[in-house]
Amino acid sequence: MDSRLALAEKYYQSNLDEQARALVEEVLAEPNPPRAAVSFAATLAFEARDLDTAVSYCDRLLADEPNDAHSLLIKGRALFDLGKSGPALEALTAAVAAAPDLPAAHYNLGLMLYAEAQFDGAVKAYRKAVDLQSPYPVAWNNLGLALEEAGDIEAAVAAFGTAIGQLPQFSMAHNNLGAVLAATGRYGDAVQAYRDAVTHDPGNADARTNLAVALLEWGDVKAAVAELEAVLADHPTHAAAADNRRYAELYRCDDPTVLRTLHQQDLQTDAPPYSGASAPGPSAAGKPLRVGFISPDFRRHSVSFFALPLIQALEHSQITPVLFSAGASEDAVTAQYRATAAEWFDVAALNDADLITLMRDAQLDAVVDLAGRTTGNRLGALAARVAPVQIMALGYAGPTGVAAIDYWLGDGITNPVSPDDNALDRDRPFRLAHMHVFAPPENAPDVAPPPMQAGSGITFGSFNKLAKISDDCVDLWSGVLKAVPDSRLLLKAKALTDPAVAASLSEKFAHHGIDAGRIECRGWAEDDRDHLGLYAHIDIALDTFPYNGTTTTCEALWMGVPVITLRGNSHAARVGASLLTSAGLEDWIAPDSQTFIDVAVKWAAQPEALAGLRSGLRAQAQNSVLTDAAAAAADFIAALASVVKR
Repeated sequence: MDSRLALAEKYYQSNLDEQARALVEEVLAEPNPPRAAVSFAATLAFEARDLDTAVSYCDRLLADEPNDAHSLLIKGRALFDLGKSGPALEALTAAVAAAPDLPAAHYNLGLMLYAEAQFDGAVKAYRKAVDLQSPYPVAWNNLGLALEEAGDIEAAVAAFGTAIGQLPQFSMAHNNLGAVLAATGRYGDAVQAYRDAVTHDPGNADARTNLAVALLEWGDVKAAVAELEAVLADHPTHAAAADNRRYAELYRCDDPTVLRTLHQQDLQTDAPPYSGASAPGPSAAGKPLRVGFISPDFRRHSVSFFALPLIQALEHSQITPVLFSAGASEDAVTAQYRATAAEWFDVAALNDADLITLMRDAQLDAVVDLAGRTTGNRLGALAARVAPVQIMALGYAGPTGVAAIDYWLGDGITNPVSPDDNALDRDRPFRLAHMHVFAPPENAPDVAPPPMQAGSGITFGSFNKLAKISDDCVDLWSGVLKAVPDSRLLLKAKALTDPAVAASLSEKFAHHGIDAGRIECRGWAEDDRDHLGLYAHIDIALDTFPYNGTTTTCEALWMGVPVITLRGNSHAARVGASLLTSAGLEDWIAPDSQTFIDVAVKWAAQPEALAGLRSGLRAQAQNSVLTDAAAAAADFIAALASVVKR
């Protein structure tokens, strides 16, 4: 070997890449340089992220030896990083064929297949890589990700465990293990995995944010907020931590002014200023309004119970619905959204700049954001303004605080008329007669007789996530249980799949003098009918506070179970009152805690009246404005046309 290449290799091994590159280029400048110099140059160019140059060097080598596995590997990975998936896959497949015993070839083929959502193929490639090399923790970690996407959850857990066993300080693997455990409701184990990730890398802001989210699901809002504030102290621009910090406050704060102040934020954008002129109203233009709807959740998701029926009921002679899907996963519900859209755009892979261009080019009269501050939101793009009117609706129970969001969908109950209405410079109320229209589940079982008829006493219940069961809520519900001595409380939430979480929740009630035997905890129900069937075990549902239930309240009513709600001050604390008003159950809305308890006591003492209400409640909901999509759509169109015209 040329002595200069040998020295370059020493420089390279000592992380002195510039010195190594200088020597290699000296050799390359001579006539007929050796292949080793060209190969070394390809590696150095790739690692310096000079990808086009790396591909050029590889092509130079492959012209003489088409089956050079190293060149095929470098070329394939460089093309992959350049976004040229077809040629990249061809090169990496050829690398595997040329060197079937080369672990790196299988590993990089796995990367390519995973990126292309070919998860079964990625699993196969990663398994071959780990079979050929041990230890190989990064490959085991990626195998876990691929297995999770392929639906083999337990194998994914095992793969992450192997990665950690081979490299205990592998923070990313601990974080990924936490994510897959949380997805299956094992929040106790997930919290520990996230804590391990942070222990091994205190600077892993993503793991710390995930830890906070898991603590929220556990119901420990105080600890979650503390963790998020710690993340933001170290990483002030961490968007997910900032959004979750604001979101967490909805679970414990009932002061609209505090929430507005916390959410207020001017998102930074490098986009050119919005220059679109406000479009004339439909009566003047003589054509339907072009209205964009953007969401990461055009799929089976709680917001779809309300967004989908509204969009489906829009009269296309008045509104042209243009849907921008910002989510990566699709299902049967996605197909329903697609079917009702006049135009559909998949935008999950677009950065903010490209999304802004796309949405502005769509020439929208208005855009409706269905995510707010929730995961996957695209507020960064909307902050640059993509339409003359921008509205946040349904997907978030607080304000966005983004200056370019003009309106916040609500009604006279969730967002009562206030002297501040015209003074706000963002998130002004956009009031409909009724905020929500609910699409009842098609496969719901029949309404069951009330369980109290079996003579075991009345059963109260809630199927809301544990973060909504605030300390004030536990105090209030404990007051109900004390006022109705023979009563029980059935709680169902995904997090209650974990026995440690269930025990923690029971302890909260024990601190209020409620025996654990009166609290029944149920975990995740995979099947919709099983989930809805559990309402057969509840006589009366208790709403959470200050963050009310939404889908859970509507499902309870559909299953014949009336809901007691405490009307608060914030939007999130008034959704229950809005829903019950729409369903004609105003008497079940309590203005204060004592009235909440009184309503529970009153109905617990009237089993026959409660049974009568239960038997007719589905029909009552079905004939109410709560499920009248046509009326909601007409109201929405009229209100939207008015603000667009202004």
